[in-house]
Amino acid sequence: GHFLRNTIRQFAAFRRIGFGIRTGPSEKEIALRLGRGPSPRRSPECFRGAGGPSHPEGFRLKVSGDEIEILARDERGLAHGLFYLERMMELRGAPILPFLQSSIIPRFDLRLHCDVWGGYTVTPRWLDVPHRQETFLLMARHGLNAVQLRGKLSDFFHDSRYPEISNPQWKRNLAQLRRLVAQAGGCGLQIILHADNFRLPPDHPLFKRKPKLKGAPIFTGVICPICTSGQEGLDLIADGWARVFRETPGLGGMIAIVGGE
Repeated sequence: GHFLRNTIRQFAAFRRIGFGIRTGPSEKEIALRLGRGPSPRRSPECFRGAGGPSHPEGFRLKVSGDEIEILARDERGLAHGLFYLERMMELRGAPILPFLQSSIIPRFDLRLHCDVWGGYTVTPRWLDVPHRQETFLLMARHGLNAVQLRGKLSDFFHDSRYPEISNPQWKRNLAQLRRLVAQAGGCGLQIILHADNFRLPPDHPLFKRKPKLKGAPIFTGVICPICTSGQEGLDLIADGWARVFRETPGLGGMIAIVGGE
């Protein structure tokens, strides 16, 4: 998959830049294997029965005089095994490893980083700033598997019943989100939306046409959210986000924030 291929390229660059090794690792040097673990009675903690590492990001590392073997259940474990080798080499300042046999599993299933683009007031610009694969891969190298993105429902909303708040750029913005999800996924990361609902001025045309959708004023009365005390407001928000997730396969989830009320 893309994650493992990107990690192998990263590992080759690490060897070349860090130690002047110009060629990639040969099959005799590093064996990346998907397979089953040892029998249950002799199984280390990261193996369950005959199914290999129980955690998809877990791996077994064996360094011998003949080869370096990384055994994992899927490519995420293999990729994290290569990252582990990099850290061991960095600690020694040389491409040297001790003979060992070890099983590694992450302590937490979700390892979420704050927004990669900066602080809370900066991140709404995610639609306009460049995104580098190297940034995502560096995060994965440090053990992360998710990053949050402050996404506003107003970036993606389109509903003929509510033309006042429909975004004319909704198709472009969803396409950009899909590209970002694919780019992060190719580095072993999921995008978790820090989801902001609508925050509208009190005299917004939507509230004039549908006053029951006007929520309690917040932030000294300068904005009002969509009211969630009525079914229409709840449906507007739920349907809007459901459409985003249907249109963006691979999104990892959301951190729900209702807009202040």
